[in-house]
Amino acid sequence: MGDRPFKWYWANTTGEALIRISYFHPRNHLAEHFVEGGDRARGYRLYEESAAELRQASAPPHTLGPALYKLACARVAEGRLHEALSLLDEALPMRADIHASAADDPDLAALKDEPRFRAMLTG
Repeated sequence: MGDRPFKWYWANTTGEALIRISYFHPRNHLAEHFVEGGDRARGYRLYEESAAELRQASAPPHTLGPALYKLACARVAEGRLHEALSLLDEALPMRADIHASAADDPDLAALKDEPRFRAMLTG
């Protein structure tokens, strides 16, 4: 079933759609809920687990990219800027829309003066 053609937003097969809507999308909202509710550590753990599991499942770039991006934002909030930059270096080429919005994302504001971040945005 996972290889059947099925165009849904970014997904092109049923498997891609299931990973995106049934796994990544709800976990992303749960993580946001915990972060906004003050339990940042729990939310950040969800971002980390999601990215790791999507990597393990060989998720397509249109789903893995945003997961890595959200984890990068968490790493910035934790002050782990080098890790955030490494994650962004991987995530930004995966989706043009996240690449385009990264420069204005307040979650990445701490990186604005980093040469490596500026180079990612222009490259």
